Amino acid sequence: MSASRAQVETTLSAYLRCWSEDDRAGWLDLFDPEASVEDPVGSPPHQGVEAIGAFWDRVHQGEMSIRCELHRIVTCGDEALMIFDVITAGAGVEMRVQIADLFTFNAQGKIATMKAYWDERCLSMA
Repeated sequence: MSASRAQVETTLSAYLRCWSEDDRAGWLDLFDPEASVEDPVGSPPHQGVEAIGAFWDRVHQGEMSIRCELHRIVTCGDEALMIFDVITAGAGVEMRVQIADLFTFNAQGKIATMKAYWDERCLSMA
């Protein structure tokens, strides 16, 4: 049995909300315990919730705010593509990253895999 479209969309909305609200525990709860995160694609994957938590900690270190702007979610069975921007602000500078994340989900609607597609051409001053 696969995750429903509603489950997937609810999970991805929470994913962005947790980033914007700096809710580490809520974000990690969205993942299957054995999940993997590859951000960006081509970098070594973070396997399991503990490693994914260390990834969060590395991204969220320092004094900055993060907000997310959703452009689109496309669901196909147990997979989804989410296109969004992450805007970070700190030390008087704002930066925007345009991102496309590809997800797979388990039957409970938890994230099983996440692959982030972005490169230096996706970065701009906000």
